[in-house]
Amino acid sequence: MKKTTLLVALCVFMGLINVGLLWWMLSGPPHLKHEGPRNIIIERLDFDAGQGARYDVLIADHRKSIRAIEKKIFNEKNALFSLLDLNGNIEHDKSNETDESKKSRTTAQMSADSIAGIIGQLQREIELVNFHHFSELRSICRPNQIANYNALCSELAELFAPPHMGGGRKDGPPR
Repeated sequence: MKKTTLLVALCVFMGLINVGLLWWMLSGPPHLKHEGPRNIIIERLDFDAGQGARYDVLIADHRKSIRAIEKKIFNEKNALFSLLDLNGNIEHDKSNETDESKKSRTTAQMSADSIAGIIGQLQREIELVNFHHFSELRSICRPNQIANYNALCSELAELFAPPHMGGGRKDGPPR
């Protein structure tokens, strides 16, 4: 009877731990919740509700454009790495290499260079989409908000930088 009681207690304890872990994962750890720079920008530019709504439309359009380009980048990266499946490591041992394998390796390297160039062009498109997005943001501002917009522009790179580079601060761009 004692073994059964111990096993039941252990199962209940493990069940509670699982429920707690599931709740924590679904709600997200409090220190990792990220509301994004949207709220910081609206606050810094002192947008009213109408301006905030117009900015939300800009954000939706921007995200749609970025996602389309990111999908292309993903596909190009898959194509790039598929070259490894076809030809092994492009920089492999060349001592036992035949003319045919040299040609295949050279073709793979040329294809890799070409695909890397395409990825670079797509990344350029992302940067231009970002630039135009913030250019359009200015059109939402009233004349008395332009000074705040100009100040914000000098801090955009840090605001959107990955967290490991000091970006995305909850309290906004550096003071």
